[in-house]
Amino acid sequence: MTLRSGAIWSHQLYAFSRESWNSELKKMEKFIASDGKTTTVQAYTQLNYKLSEKLTANLGIHSLALLLNNSHTLEPRASLKWDFKIRTTAGYRLWTSQPNAATRPLFLFE
Repeated sequence: MTLRSGAIWSHQLYAFSRESWNSELKKMEKFIASDGKTTTVQAYTQLNYKLSEKLTANLGIHSLALLLNNSHTLEPRASLKWDFKIRTTAGYRLWTSQPNAATRPLFLFE
């Protein structure tokens, strides 16, 4: 059994612009122009537990805060991994992502 926890602090500079062609005026028009800086703060904890010789479970939680607009997410994480012992593993991962909190499954072969 392994328990890991951590935090990530990131500071970003950004420059964002959006333009589109105005066919009536026959020219490009800029309708969004913004630049600035922001910070994201992430924290996570996860537990990796070997259920059997071939089956491993990973359970955790991940949090992300964007300080630009004070938005926050809290996302549960879970995965199962089966080891075939022939240099191939199969896994199933389930996580949610804000703002719609839709569950997105993913099946992998590595």
